[in-house]
Amino acid sequence: MSEELKDKVNKEVTTSQNEASKDTSKENKKQKKVKKAKTKKPLSNFILFPIVLGSVCLISAGAIAGINYLTEPIIARNAEKKYLKSCYKLLGNENIDKTQGTDGLSKADVPTSASYILQAYKVFVTSEFASAHSEYSDFYYYVLQTPSGYKGSVTLACIIAGTYGEDGVLYDMMAIDTTSEDALGAGQLQNVTVKPGYTGEDGDNLLDSGYITSGATAKVTFNAVDTAIKQAIQVFEGKIIPTIGYQKTEDGYEIYYNEHSIENMTYSSFTGYVYIKDEKVYNVEILSSTNTIGAKDNAWLNGGSYSYYEDMLDFTSFSNKYVNATDGVSFDVFSSDPVYVAGATQATEGYVEFIRSTIELYNEHHNK
Repeated sequence: MSEELKDKVNKEVTTSQNEASKDTSKENKKQKKVKKAKTKKPLSNFILFPIVLGSVCLISAGAIAGINYLTEPIIARNAEKKYLKSCYKLLGNENIDKTQGTDGLSKADVPTSASYILQAYKVFVTSEFASAHSEYSDFYYYVLQTPSGYKGSVTLACIIAGTYGEDGVLYDMMAIDTTSEDALGAGQLQNVTVKPGYTGEDGDNLLDSGYITSGATAKVTFNAVDTAIKQAIQVFEGKIIPTIGYQKTEDGYEIYYNEHSIENMTYSSFTGYVYIKDEKVYNVEILSSTNTIGAKDNAWLNGGSYSYYEDMLDFTSFSNKYVNATDGVSFDVFSSDPVYVAGATQATEGYVEFIRSTIELYNEHHNK
């Protein structure tokens, strides 16, 4: 055999041996993996069960959250429909002018401190109904959640009638939900009839007023009802003041409520609303002041009109005379050190300080 042929044969033999060796190595590795897989220790049930349970809880929570997200608006709408039906029932469906507002109602603001009022609406009544009840200028509908009675709270619907912002009386009411209260209180409340006229004055009590025909043996329940009804009347009359700060935006104006006083100053305490837009003050409604304004102060602040402080502290007159401005007064005017007119220094200073303090509330609201 030639040398060349011998080399070729040896080379093929070597190659075959190498390939066989590789196959054996692969087979060994495969067998080791199988063996390792067979001998691998399974997870303990103490570890496995919490993992499975936790996964189920997460999936369930996500599903519940999704269902709540989808159903919550529907529940809210159904509750509101139920509330509005109570309003129509109290006043009579035919007596509500559904061409105005939304089906005859317009949602009203509720002061943050009015804790028993869930919703409030101005009710538009027909001209015929208004003529037949001319002693009342306005009708408002309130949904109330009473404080706890004998056992629990009650959801009420009530109509307050009168002149909005001035005086009001309980016109009618009905129970919407009494499931949390005891059977005696719930039963008497569901059967109550109301005669219009209860004013809710301090010291008065609905149960003893003569304006209802039920409740004599459910005093605890009706005391809770009385508390909520009185709050509705006070809100109607404007006697419950909102918390200090931003209240709402209306017609482009941000409206702020403020109470401000300065120590050791005669005309130092003012409460009221300030209307702001584009960092200008456009209107100030003074609700109260601790001092009577003198004649000279009147002349300065209101161009010589001698009247009570509610009329005297007119911002339009003040801004025209003080800064000759007819389209709002810039914040810069109040942040400067104005020169007050002799004879009206303290009245003007107190007024300006009240506005300055409200501008600070504006800055806080806008994080400035």
